[in-house]
Amino acid sequence: MGVTVSFDLTTDQVQDALRYTRTGLFANWVRGMADKGVALIAPRLAGPTTLELSEAGVRISTGAGVQELGWADVATVNERQQGWVIQQRPRGVTFIPASAVAAEERAALSQQLRAWVGAKYKVREGGLAAPVGVTG
Repeated sequence: MGVTVSFDLTTDQVQDALRYTRTGLFANWVRGMADKGVALIAPRLAGPTTLELSEAGVRISTGAGVQELGWADVATVNERQQGWVIQQRPRGVTFIPASAVAAEERAALSQQLRAWVGAKYKVREGGLAAPVGVTG
């Protein structure tokens, strides 16, 4: 089974979707560092994007070009409140906003990603929630 997801996010939408939301003793300190990192990568993740996901890996098409990753090139797939964050090896990231996937198809995509990446699939911040302010 292959899955194709297309979306077009602004830099602000990317920053909102990837914002660190945990609370706790060191949360403000971590949030400050995380926000700086997101500010650096958000412009690269913004704009028209198409991800083709398959058993072989991910093909990412943006205005900057096409990148192909096998699942071995993926460090983790993090299911977060606003979507899925795919962390690449040795570095790099791509994002699938939940709003780009029909609500009734999100569970199936999560299940398929788990099947492809196994233990590299992590649920963060409670997992998927209804998107707020992020449109596909």
